[in-house]
Amino acid sequence: MKSILYIGLVLVIASCGLTHHSSKVKSSNFDLTKATETFSDSLLNKTKVDTLLVFEKGCSGCVKGSVKVTYIYWEVKGIRKIKKITNKGYSYETTTKYDLLDYYFANEKDIRSQILQSPKYIIDHYGFTGITLYLDNDKFNLEIKENYIAINQDKAVINWIYRIESNLFKIENFY
Repeated sequence: MKSILYIGLVLVIASCGLTHHSSKVKSSNFDLTKATETFSDSLLNKTKVDTLLVFEKGCSGCVKGSVKVTYIYWEVKGIRKIKKITNKGYSYETTTKYDLLDYYFANEKDIRSQILQSPKYIIDHYGFTGITLYLDNDKFNLEIKENYIAINQDKAVINWIYRIESNLFKIENFY
């Protein structure tokens, strides 16, 4: 009889955990764009950061519930910081030794001026990479569909995306 009560108690406790888990799923109403803008504006206006990189990975037209991730990178008093925010409301902030902007500054002219070749096919849903870079009073913004990347391997902006992704992958808990 005690074992039946014990099993029943375990099932009740387990079901409470499942209920708690589903309430986290309801956070899918989290507004990633607003959270990103609020945090970025705070850094630019209150902290007076003059260089800020917003790097997004997402999917347009994909299955509902797909994860979209934004990484915000900035430097304050020589310390490089990065924050990861997902559309599920998860966020994580850390320091990093990796400079996500060194390649950009070395190849700025090419990154800003090169025109990407269009793919031979159009897709309704696609992964994308978004980059917004704030430099002093300048704002550089682009969004690249994943099907453009394979045919533009020789372009500086694609190499910059690869370098950013590679460095994010090296940061524990980030990619």
